[in-house]
Amino acid sequence: LDVDEVTGRVSLIDRNSDRMLLGGIHLVGREESMNEGLDQYDYTGRRFEMDVDRVELEESGEVRATLAIDGRILNSPFQSRLTIYGALNRVDLSVRLQWQDDKPVRVQVVFPVEFEGETVHYGVAYGHNELENVMQGSEPWRKGDIRPESWAKQRECQGWVAIESQGFGAVLASNRRAFEFEAGELRSDILRSCLDPSSYAYRRVWRS
Repeated sequence: LDVDEVTGRVSLIDRNSDRMLLGGIHLVGREESMNEGLDQYDYTGRRFEMDVDRVELEESGEVRATLAIDGRILNSPFQSRLTIYGALNRVDLSVRLQWQDDKPVRVQVVFPVEFEGETVHYGVAYGHNELENVMQGSEPWRKGDIRPESWAKQRECQGWVAIESQGFGAVLASNRRAFEFEAGELRSDILRSCLDPSSYAYRRVWRS
C-alpha cells in the first residue's frame, strides 16, 4: 500500500511484480440536480472530495496490518480501513459513512485502473459476463428512462469484478452490486442521497 497522507488516496502495488494495480483509491461525491427524477444521473458538475482528518497505522504485525483513514465528505464523517496480509495477495477495504448532508449526492469508491488494454468480467447469477457483452435491444427506449449514455456505464455485478490485461490484473470482491465503468476507472456505489417526497428533505438515502 502507498497512501497520500494529505488526500487520503491509496495506491495498490503488486508485491510480486512491483507493478501498480490501482492508483489512488478514494471516495468522491458527485452532486445531482434531480431535475429529471431518480431514473437519471444528472450531474451538476460539482464534486466533493475527501477532507482527511487522520491517517494512521492502527495495526501492524507479521500476520496483518491495518491502515485507518478518517475524514469527511461535505459534513458527513467517514471511516475507512484497509487491511493487508503477510501471506495473502489480498487487501480488505471497509468504508463506514454517516450521511448528514441535505444535498442530492451520489457517493462512490473510485478505483483507478493503472494498466492498459484491460478486459473486464463480472459476476452474474449462475455465471459471469464480459463488460462489452450487452444484449441487443436491451438499451432504454421509453420516455423518462435513464439516458443511453449513462445506462451504458452502469452494471449490476454479483459478488466480484475482474480486471485483467496480458496475464496481469486484479479481482474486486464486493457486497455492493451497483458499479459504474468509465475509461480508466471503476466506481462502486456507497449511497445516493435523494429527496424524500414525504418530508421534502434530503434525509432519504438509497444504498446499493
